[in-house]
Amino acid sequence: MSEPTDDEVIALLADAPRRDVGAWFGSCAMIRLETGEKVRAPVANILQQRVFEHYEERQSLKKGCKILILKPRRKGASTCSNAVMYHHNRRHDETNGTIMADKDGTSDEIYEIYRTYAEYDIFEWNPDEAPMPERGRPGNSDEDIILPNTSTMGKETAGSANAGRGGTRQNANLTECAFFQATSQKKDPTLAFLPSVQAATKSHRGVIIADSTPNGPSGWFYEQCTMAKAGLGEWFLIFAAWFEFDTSLKEFEEPGEREAFEASMEIPENAWFEEERELRLYGGISPITLEHLNWRRMIIVDECGGSVKKFRQEYPSDSEECFQASSEKRFNEFQIKRCRDKLGSNQGNRFSMNYIEESKSVAVHPDPKGEVIVYAEPRVGCRYMASGDFCTGADQQIGGKESDPDYHSLKIWRDSYVDQSTGRHMNAKLVAHHRSRVDIDLAAMTLAAMSQYYGRCFIIPEVNNCGLEPTHLLCKLGFPVYQRSKRDETTQQLNKAYGWSTDPITRKTIIDHFAKRFRDGELDVFDEVTLDEYNVFVVNKTGKPEAMAGKHDDTVLSDCINVYNCPSLGTVLREPRRQHFTLRQLMRNPRLNMPDGYARGGLSKRKRR
Repeated sequence: MSEPTDDEVIALLADAPRRDVGAWFGSCAMIRLETGEKVRAPVANILQQRVFEHYEERQSLKKGCKILILKPRRKGASTCSNAVMYHHNRRHDETNGTIMADKDGTSDEIYEIYRTYAEYDIFEWNPDEAPMPERGRPGNSDEDIILPNTSTMGKETAGSANAGRGGTRQNANLTECAFFQATSQKKDPTLAFLPSVQAATKSHRGVIIADSTPNGPSGWFYEQCTMAKAGLGEWFLIFAAWFEFDTSLKEFEEPGEREAFEASMEIPENAWFEEERELRLYGGISPITLEHLNWRRMIIVDECGGSVKKFRQEYPSDSEECFQASSEKRFNEFQIKRCRDKLGSNQGNRFSMNYIEESKSVAVHPDPKGEVIVYAEPRVGCRYMASGDFCTGADQQIGGKESDPDYHSLKIWRDSYVDQSTGRHMNAKLVAHHRSRVDIDLAAMTLAAMSQYYGRCFIIPEVNNCGLEPTHLLCKLGFPVYQRSKRDETTQQLNKAYGWSTDPITRKTIIDHFAKRFRDGELDVFDEVTLDEYNVFVVNKTGKPEAMAGKHDDTVLSDCINVYNCPSLGTVLREPRRQHFTLRQLMRNPRLNMPDGYARGGLSKRKRR
């Protein structure tokens, strides 16, 4: 195949804007800045480049495109969304699109971005086409635009009575959709609108872009972003951190100003800017310079009212933090990161554990699919405690009945101790974890096996909801189970009842106790599922600590119960004592001389010989 001639190359380059939205944006588009100034052929920033690239990738595959843009303030997300909308309408004749925003004013602003593209486009799409009508004429009104190739673009407001009723669309831009207000029928406007455009995304003629700044850990936009990050569904999440933008820099103007700024970071009065946190958590993703931090400090003071939390929400550093910014994390994030950094060197081993009721022993077998993860073997002289939060089949978080049901969370914790051989203080540690949705009696037997493995340690099962049945089973098996005082409502007498009952007072007490010890670095947790739940356990707007919408807190409460009680109620693991028998007893029953009673599992092949 011969190489293209110079004329062919020039022709291909000249026609590039037709085939690529990025090429069109950087050569033929016109945008209007916040100052009112018009700019021809703007340079796309990192966020805009990612949007253009994903759209073109889907077009090359002849597939529909569904994009979620988690956007920071004033970084051009709406500009690139409507560049894609306009280019798509010009690229595909007779396509209908719409813009939907959270309120009328926003719809008008985004509509004007699209209108500017249509009015000032200098690319010759078809020499035989009529020019774009002047503003105010049919085809270029304040309500809809009809392009020369008969593609159209209109605008709507979320929650309005006619939203989504304008017939089938091939493309749509849902902007600030995290702020869409529910209709009078309490229906999410996004869910009401999407059916009018979803079918078109089955082919490459369909494209939907939903862009928004975050608005807390709930709602359609948050849920879709969460699923997209997990690789679920058809939506593709695009995000860029604030420090990835070239405009997120503020140069130092005076000599010595840079050194003075660096020194100011060490002053305790400036600790509230949390600049050290930003460097520690995100400096490895992209270089964060003093110029970046200088810009950040300026935005926090001038545009965020001195609120670091607001900055995190509107100029996020990662795609999870911005949603959590409206809710304060209950557990120290530096300690979560410390534990995460050590996950690689503290991998647990999976075992199958079965409690043998007849001999009061446990059979333990290594199993890659085992139901129990063990992070530390039993150690003689250490104090252990078991706790259980048994699932109900319903959710335990604020997401409602449509959320993912909860799990059994069965834990073994080892209390802190001093290693006599080295003199080193060892933190309290999560040493075993079972998490499943098996039948509740099977979960109780698993907790019994875990307790037996760690010296038949003390067990604290939570009895809220469905915890009574496994508690009764554990008592029947003879395990040491937590007892509480319970006042009889009729006689007002105090009676004893088995199991831990969590009420608002005890819940706050155990969570506060755990949070302090975790913050002080006294607890070691190397279980990834548990750390994930710590990370999404937040204080909501009413001050109550709970899991974020759609997340779980099963392991959190189990840990809080255990850590609160382990130092005082935990069982110290002792060396197994060999029973002594008289000669007469051995003569009557020779089996008494066998070591079966001291083994946690069955005899080895060697012992059977």
